[in-house]
Amino acid sequence: MGRGDHKKVIDPSKDPEAYAKYLKDREEHLKRETREKKAQEEKEARLAKIKIAGTQEFKVGAQVVVVGLQKNPEKNGAIGTLTQYVKEKDRWAVEFATGSNNFKVENLQVL
Repeated sequence: MGRGDHKKVIDPSKDPEAYAKYLKDREEHLKRETREKKAQEEKEARLAKIKIAGTQEFKVGAQVVVVGLQKNPEKNGAIGTLTQYVKEKDRWAVEFATGSNNFKVENLQVL
């Protein structure tokens, strides 16, 4: 441990309020971790069930799944519909239930 990494030891008999807060914060942290892990597992299960088309025929109306994004990994696994090819950006516009975004071909797989 480096300097400043020491956690204050809370004695429940001397500071029951601080100890109760510590327990509550810890419980919330564990719940959040559990929710995030479950969401990731559900996302991976959905992706495992997706049947990728044998050919990558990109055309308006085709259903696609977003893959391989590094800057916005939360979008990986999202399923949408191709709406148009944006030539000047060299990207496909994909419509989702929550809106639309443009993606490079290498970040899309036809379903």
